[in-house]
Amino acid sequence: MASRKVTVVSTLFKGKNKDGDFKWMVKQPQNSDALFVIAENFLDSMRDDWDEGAGTAVPRPFCPQRVKPGQTPRAVGVPTGWSVAAMGFPFMDSVFIKTAIDLSLDRIALVLDQHPQYTRLVYSADADSPRLIGVKIFESTLSDEVRTYISDGLHNIANRVPQKSTLKSIRKQELKLLPHTLLASESINGKASRKRGREDEEPSSSKRPAAARGPPASSRQTTLFTSHTRPFS
Repeated sequence: MASRKVTVVSTLFKGKNKDGDFKWMVKQPQNSDALFVIAENFLDSMRDDWDEGAGTAVPRPFCPQRVKPGQTPRAVGVPTGWSVAAMGFPFMDSVFIKTAIDLSLDRIALVLDQHPQYTRLVYSADADSPRLIGVKIFESTLSDEVRTYISDGLHNIANRVPQKSTLKSIRKQELKLLPHTLLASESINGKASRKRGREDEEPSSSKRPAAARGPPASSRQTTLFTSHTRPFS
């Protein structure tokens, strides 16, 4: 069983340029021994062309899949939802959601193994329950069960045995979840579009030109796959 010399540390955001502000903390010499955990959505985590995210995802450019060759990662992501559109994971399942979270926890364990200088794993905590990760953006939609599962995984990271031996193999497994991610996001977008259509519908709306009604769902997905910056490179 793995045994890593790492202390899991919680912190609270109390303003810019102080402890709790990951953008500031990652630049401070006294935090050179710290690896930062960011909460982000799965779809964004699959892209390698994203800049800073919101909230704790500000250090997103420092994640292992985004740093330049030779650079040391300073942050690792844990998914709390499929996408911004789909919002937080509403429940825990034994296939898709659990797999996505487990792969992210395995990545954290491997990064710690590859960079033993990190003796602290820092995450942004809930103000009322410091043992739990803080989830401001998805707070109203993330299941308590999922949140607890992620938090327990972080606190038990010292003894986690990754199922995959390399970061590349973890990435390959994550790619298998991408179709499900896109379907979940497209489903939410479709429901929102239909709702807006019912609210804004006019008697002659069915006769309006297709361009006026906006692109169909399929074209949005095609754009995502064929754009210059691919979400799975």
